[in-house]
Amino acid sequence: MFLIAVSIILLLTQNSALGNSERMITMSAGFGVPYTLPNKTGFYDILGKELFKRINHRFTLMSLPPKRAIHSANNGDTDGDLQRIIGLEEHFPN
Repeated sequence: MFLIAVSIILLLTQNSALGNSERMITMSAGFGVPYTLPNKTGFYDILGKELFKRINHRFTLMSLPPKRAIHSANNGDTDGDLQRIIGLEEHFPN
């Protein structure tokens, strides 16, 4: 799901003027190794950094316990949660 969302973002913004301002994108994730690692060399750490760099944004991934990751995204503490499951939006609309 993450790859699809980021791919759409890249396609829509490719060759478009996004301005010169760099924005920090902070995502939460309720999973760990090998997807995210403390030294930021996990699969999603590297992939997210590269994908968002291409649209002039910085990226960081916060590894949190699953429930806290969802609540952080829903409350706006982070910009989103990487892996949401179908139907979760009924309980966490943001």
